[in-house]
Amino acid sequence: MQNKICIDTETRNIKSRERNFLGIAGEHEIEQIVFKLSAFIVGEAILEIQKYNKENKQEKYFINLEKQEESYIFNVKNSLLDVAKPIKMQLHITTANEEVFKSKIFEMQVYEAIDATETVPEEYAEWIDIANSAISRITALEDKITKNEKERDNAEKIRETAENERSKSEKKRNIAEQNRITAETARETAEKIRKKNESDRIVNENGRIESENKRNNSEEARKTNESERIANENSRNSAEENREKITTEAVNNIKNLNENYKNLAEEKTAELNEIADGVKDMATAIQFATFEIDENMNLCINTADKLKNTSFSLNEETGEMEVEIVWAKQY
Repeated sequence: MQNKICIDTETRNIKSRERNFLGIAGEHEIEQIVFKLSAFIVGEAILEIQKYNKENKQEKYFINLEKQEESYIFNVKNSLLDVAKPIKMQLHITTANEEVFKSKIFEMQVYEAIDATETVPEEYAEWIDIANSAISRITALEDKITKNEKERDNAEKIRETAENERSKSEKKRNIAEQNRITAETARETAEKIRKKNESDRIVNENGRIESENKRNNSEEARKTNESERIANENSRNSAEENREKITTEAVNNIKNLNENYKNLAEEKTAELNEIADGVKDMATAIQFATFEIDENMNLCINTADKLKNTSFSLNEETGEMEVEIVWAKQY
């Protein structure tokens, strides 16, 4: 028998299935599972299963599925029906060793078998009793199947609800993570801006300090120049006063010199006039002089009274004539 299981590729949930059980414990190969996808995906299909063994321990296996038209199938082996407990399954499809699809986990039931070891005693071998007993077992089995199906449906609903909550939480987590990344990026950007502003502030502060130092140096230079200017001004004033004093003294000296020069000029003029008069007198005297030789052999010249007496003599050693006033007669 075939059991078709339809899977929605968008929600990854089981859309429908003909039965939710694989068989009854201890059965041999009787079931073929056919997986139909709402949108067929080409690839290598693997069915992962998780079941209990006879020691009540969980075991995990995988089964490679065969592709048949647009379906994947596998034949149920009796090794899957050794323990009457639910088996969890999950369908995987890979392409080029890369997983492209994974369904949600779903369960398939393995029901119990009575496994009777004795025959019913003859006194209970009436067919009506056998029928009633079979009906009772079937009814009990049906009730158990219905109960398990309800429990499975409830569990599936709870699982789907939990999955929805997980998806919502995952979306919220992703949004929160994105917000965190955005905030972290904004923080890093703000930190870079802060560092740049701090660097600019330090550069500006260094520039301000340098400008302040230059201003202070300029102020010191200005004060020094001002002090030098004042000193130079004082020196200039002193020099000006000295110049005025020296000028005044020089003017006074010049006046004195002019006065002295005037007096000297007048004196020299008088002397020159006197000399000129003497020269005139000498010339007059020479014109009217008389010559004679005295007892000492001196040549005597008789001149006017102003020139007194002048003596002329010849120096035998040098051959020069010497003049000397010796005596004069008055006319």
